[in-house]
Amino acid sequence: MTQQLTPRPDGQIKIIIGKTRCGKTSLLHEIMEGVPRILAWDPQGQIGANPGFERFRDLHSLTRHLQRTEEDDSPMRIAFQYGLPQDFNAFAKIAYAWGVQGSGLVVVEEIGDVVAPGHSGRGWGTLVSAGLKYGISIVALTQRPQRIDKNVTDNESELIIFMQGNKARQWFETEADVPPEKIPTEKYRYIVLRDDEYHGPYTTKPI
Repeated sequence: MTQQLTPRPDGQIKIIIGKTRCGKTSLLHEIMEGVPRILAWDPQGQIGANPGFERFRDLHSLTRHLQRTEEDDSPMRIAFQYGLPQDFNAFAKIAYAWGVQGSGLVVVEEIGDVVAPGHSGRGWGTLVSAGLKYGISIVALTQRPQRIDKNVTDNESELIIFMQGNKARQWFETEADVPPEKIPTEKYRYIVLRDDEYHGPYTTKPI
């Protein structure tokens, strides 16, 4: 029997960029609050340490667990911890299948460590380009905007900019045409670029 999918609102892609310890994780916690279905690429094990998350450390056990889920939209918060870069393409394929089953939020910590411009891998490319129509939303965090692949920038809904290191600041000014005065210089302050318009600055709270 062919599964009939209930129409879902399109997903969104948010890219959060900023130097370490500037507030990216604090904002991520705000975004995740109240979201019932989350699947996270968690290379440092920080997301999975939060209450309500189930933690997996190998792709086989993660896949088996997700295959046992019977209800399409059953709440679940899952963190795949300490994955190696070579695991990411397979994780992205799993995330796409999971999101087709029931819409949710896919979080990717340090996206710059696992993709590069023009070398994102088929799994990530499919998740980004085809996942939105199934209601899959993506939040990707990085310290290095120069490593963001074109699949993301072509489909992003929001670019969220915190304070930057010198190389990242230069990239924003020369490659992304972001005016220097728009780039925050204080911790926990950020701006949002949406539909070619700047919003903010806003403040997130330390955690």
